[in-house]
Amino acid sequence: MIELPFAPGLRLDLSLPAGPVRGLVAYAHGGSFEGGSRRDRLAAHLPDLFLPRGIGFASISYRLRGRPEFTDTNQADVAATAMARSAEFYPEIRPGLFGPYLYSAVQDFRRALDCLRQSSAADTLDVAPVVTMGFSAGGLAAMGVAYGLDGLPTVPHPPAGAVAISAIPPQPWRTSKPCVSGWVLTARGDAVFPRAAAARAAAALSDAQAPVAFSMVPYGQHNRPIRELTDGRRPCGTRWGTLLIERIEACLLYTSDA
Repeated sequence: MIELPFAPGLRLDLSLPAGPVRGLVAYAHGGSFEGGSRRDRLAAHLPDLFLPRGIGFASISYRLRGRPEFTDTNQADVAATAMARSAEFYPEIRPGLFGPYLYSAVQDFRRALDCLRQSSAADTLDVAPVVTMGFSAGGLAAMGVAYGLDGLPTVPHPPAGAVAISAIPPQPWRTSKPCVSGWVLTARGDAVFPRAAAARAAAALSDAQAPVAFSMVPYGQHNRPIRELTDGRRPCGTRWGTLLIERIEACLLYTSDA
């Protein structure tokens, strides 16, 4: 594992396969934008899934807490309007999850990706397709990086796809055809991102013909998908771990064929 600084006080951990790098999964941890660690349970487990398939893995840190203002955009009014629009679309979810902390995390996620493209750790990373992934708050950020946020400029190198674990697209109106593919995995009893909110997002994206699939673990609460994805009692992995690999592979395959 290689530890790389990419912004003041922020670092990422990069794990690379022994052979050629077919692609990279960039992961952001959860914690409601208030806590958490880039070395969480998922980050410790996922390299074992991806590296044997030639897929690199990076786990990033991002700013936590901070000032509750839109300081990372020169269009603060646009971002504030988007936050209100998200809160209206998802009345079951705490509005603060769509606000300034999300915008800061997305900006930090972008900085981490820029660092990876410029890193001398692997010459192929500058051209390797990237899939953004995150858990909970990190899942919001992963979707925000892939599909953009109102008030933030577009990026020249968008990800090849996005995966949100125990999260939802924060601004679903930005996720419409054409766009990169994505996957959302939640749990039936999730109280942070309730199934009614996930179902509403799934219906809206289906109507927009967006290539984003939604799956739900039919039991458990907010952290249940982590347990399903990291269940070490089954040598062949779980159904959800297999599906995660399939989704990541599909994003990379589509990019290589495009």
